Amino acid sequence: MVEASWKALSDAGVVAADDSFYDYVNADADAVTTEEPTDDAIVADVTGRTDASDDEDAVVSHAHTFDVPTSSQALDAVDLLRSFFGAHDDGENGMNAVATAEKEIHRLRCPKQRSITDFFSVKSSGQ
Repeated sequence: MVEASWKALSDAGVVAADDSFYDYVNADADAVTTEEPTDDAIVADVTGRTDASDDEDAVVSHAHTFDVPTSSQALDAVDLLRSFFGAHDDGENGMNAVATAEKEIHRLRCPKQRSITDFFSVKSSGQ
């Protein structure tokens, strides 16, 4: 079958008459198709360094800064999750987790008001 296909390609002029099937198939066998990273590049990717230097004193900051969502945004997220888990027949565990999250958001949103006298009371050394 391969010979017949090769003959058909040759007869149609798709391949040059002096090309062999082996040369045609293996024309790009030695072509580099992927990069082979060096050990230094792998270490740099894993450690997050932009250069692969051996400077151990360099400090790499992995801290990501982000805006803390407001309690309203957190409650909107709870509503979204409630809709998601409510749409699934087996979403009971998710609904329980969402209820717990909502309870904690409300707790953080409305801290218990303390009496003014709480600030003047003597604390025992055990606390």
